[in-house]
Amino acid sequence: MPRVKVSVVVPVYNTGKYVDECAPSLLGQSLPADEYEVIYVDDGSTDDTLTRLEKIAAGHPNVQVHTQPNSGWPGAPRNLGMRHAKGEYIQFVDHDDMLGPEALERLYEHAKRNDADVVLGKMSSTMVRPRRLFRHTVDACTIENDELMQSMSPHKMFRRAFVEEHGLLFPEGPWILEDLAFVSAAYLKAER
Repeated sequence: MPRVKVSVVVPVYNTGKYVDECAPSLLGQSLPADEYEVIYVDDGSTDDTLTRLEKIAAGHPNVQVHTQPNSGWPGAPRNLGMRHAKGEYIQFVDHDDMLGPEALERLYEHAKRNDADVVLGKMSSTMVRPRRLFRHTVDACTIENDELMQSMSPHKMFRRAFVEEHGLLFPEGPWILEDLAFVSAAYLKAER
């Protein structure tokens, strides 16, 4: 059985139809399905989100659905997703994001080729209209890189061993810009 190369962590709360729009981009990856996993963490949704997630998971053995009581913030669901991750790398995605069909494969290959702790890629969103968040993939991130400072969102690929070694977690509870705290800590610890 191949090892899991990438764990995709998706926190969700009352996302409804956006789950259905995001899922095909996650499940249609060029990376073989047995080499990546999608981990949805439902943060106590009160709509039909959990039902939609369970339907998706029923047809895809590489999809997991975990639930937790509502925390009201994305930090706790992301942390729970990381605890369940088996991949060599963890990719964070929001419920309204879309990945290109070769995104995971290309980002993983880029990470391996550059021995990277953190990889920034390209992504678009399903909200309102698709939009590009990142224009190009960056070989290495340092504090001096303009590309690094342009994006502090968590929508990146992180080496799981690096995250675990440094005890990186998202702040939980009412914390505005919780992703900034996680990503800043990762950037400061990352060698590449």
